[in-house]
Amino acid sequence: MYGIPPANGWVFVWSGNARNTTKIDNFNMSNTGYGTYCLGAVMYPYTPQGSTTPSPATICYDSSPKFGEDPAMVLCTGDTVNYNHNAYDEQLDPLVYKVGIPLGNYSSFGTWTFDPNAPAARQNPTPLFPAAGYPAGNLYLPDVTIDPNNVPATLDSVTGEIVVTNHTAGSFISVIKVESYRCGQLIAVVYRDLQIVYLNNCPVNDPPEATIFAPGWTQVNPYLFKDTIVAGDMVTFDLSAVDNDTLPAAEEYPDVLNPLPSKLQDCSLVMVFLMRTWDVQNLLAQL
Repeated sequence: MYGIPPANGWVFVWSGNARNTTKIDNFNMSNTGYGTYCLGAVMYPYTPQGSTTPSPATICYDSSPKFGEDPAMVLCTGDTVNYNHNAYDEQLDPLVYKVGIPLGNYSSFGTWTFDPNAPAARQNPTPLFPAAGYPAGNLYLPDVTIDPNNVPATLDSVTGEIVVTNHTAGSFISVIKVESYRCGQLIAVVYRDLQIVYLNNCPVNDPPEATIFAPGWTQVNPYLFKDTIVAGDMVTFDLSAVDNDTLPAAEEYPDVLNPLPSKLQDCSLVMVFLMRTWDVQNLLAQL
């Protein structure tokens, strides 16, 4: 693309009409425009240090962050869930996570007039207004007015980790706004539309038990080790895991170990591994 983004950025939009209006519990999907969804991203101008003018877009000064975790979850009521987007920015730009606003119909013949920083300016695309008991402060998930056992959701603005304990079955949508900064300048925003299904009476599916063997490293807790290395050093450690769940006869579901992209955080290299296991057929049978 040619040119320089304006102060309010270039907005990139992808819209579709595939929201399942009969399966979303935290928004009144009968409202006009709620049957569609809109995914947006914004590219802002960036002025390099020592320069007085923004860089042209033709030099491709920024890439959107990549997300290692899918934005769709099938969860069990009553479980405490830790969800992390596992985002990685190729330019190592710091990321900030905030609660966004789900968006519906976007008219391709109109102008983007939705200002995410001023909720009153909502015209195009159509914002979705949550039903009572599903506040934005709780990531639009069921709060204690729906079930007193529900624990308010938290969102870590630095790591993006969501922690929630929900006892209400249903299908919910949430949106996370991911901001990218460089040298103190906001240069990009990506909106992640999360699809979350909570089921009752889930089969037992405990997480795998992982063991890390890293001689010479400092162990902070069972799952966190620290060490100081020199650029170019070979880093080695052993990671083993076992899953003690017993599945029905003739059913095998292997554990999956995903080495997620490494990233710099406070001048430290953070290597994250995601281990998960599913009883896929039992979960799908309850949908």
